Amino acid sequence: MQITQTADYAVRTVVYLALHGNGGPVAASVIAKEMVIPGDYISKVVQALSRAGLVESVAGRNGGAQLARDPAELSMLEIIEAVDGPVTLTRCVVRPGACPRDTYCVVHDFWESAQKGLVGVLSQAKIADICRPKDGGGSPRARQEKPGV
Repeated sequence: MQITQTADYAVRTVVYLALHGNGGPVAASVIAKEMVIPGDYISKVVQALSRAGLVESVAGRNGGAQLARDPAELSMLEIIEAVDGPVTLTRCVVRPGACPRDTYCVVHDFWESAQKGLVGVLSQAKIADICRPKDGGGSPRARQEKPGV
């Protein structure tokens, strides 16, 4: 399983705003340049994050994007689902009866457990924790100054 490129861009956008957005809105072009996101793609990402209530778009000359909520409350799951929809490993875990074999399939319980584990990890992973410096890792800002990180 691999997250989509859009989800990766969305995570990068939210991380950038968490690290650099304290002074107000950040222009989409700045986020795109700093986080190595195609300029024509960043608007789509910001719109999806805005529709989900994770980012606020501010119009005008000094406008841009800013986080709508505290980074300590924003989870990786919310960000990914804002652009990709529900995270699912296989169709049989979407809802009961989605797969005609889910009542007798020997692999169903494994997929269900793996699904719960993945969703649990993503929902517990908060942006503030991800941005927090690790032991000896320097400041989060220093870690983000390398393009594409």
